[in-house]
Amino acid sequence: MDWFLIAIIAVVLLLIIWAVNRSTAGYYKAEINRLEQKIDFLFKKSETDYNREMSAYLPERVRELAQAGRKIEAIKAYRLATGADLVIAKKFVEGLSFPATDRLGNESTSPEIRQPGSTLSPGVKALVHDRQKIQAIKLYREQTGVGLKEAKDAVELYERELKLK
Repeated sequence: MDWFLIAIIAVVLLLIIWAVNRSTAGYYKAEINRLEQKIDFLFKKSETDYNREMSAYLPERVRELAQAGRKIEAIKAYRLATGADLVIAKKFVEGLSFPATDRLGNESTSPEIRQPGSTLSPGVKALVHDRQKIQAIKLYREQTGVGLKEAKDAVELYERELKLK
C-alpha cells in the first residue's frame, strides 16, 4: 500500500512539473510575440526597411542564394546561420527581393511571370469559366513556367475579377 501511495504522489508531482513547464513555455512564446510586434512597430515608425537593414548582417551565402532566386536554399541557409524556425526564416527570406524566375531558375522578363494574372491565355480563361481550377493552374504553369503558388495566385485573381463583373 505504501508503494502505491508513493507512486501516485510521484505521478501527481510529475504532472504538476509538466504543467508548470508547459505554461512557462507558453508565456515565453507570448512574450517573444509581443516583443516582435514592438520591433515591427518601431521599424514602421522609423520608416526603415527591416529586411534591407538586416540583410547587411546575413552570411554571404544567404544573400547570394536570395539574389539568385533560390528561395528554398536561402531559407535553409538562413535557418542554419541564425537558428530561426522555418516560419521566421521564410518570412525573412521572402522579404528580400527576388527576381522573377521560371522553374529552371532562369530570370524572366515575361509579363505573365512578373505580374501573375495580368494576362491569361484564352485556354486558361475557358478552364476557369468551366470551373476547372486545377486544370487551369496546370495549363498556366505549362504556358508560363511559373511555380505552383504563382499560377494559383494568377488563376484565383482572374476568378475574383470575374466575380466583380
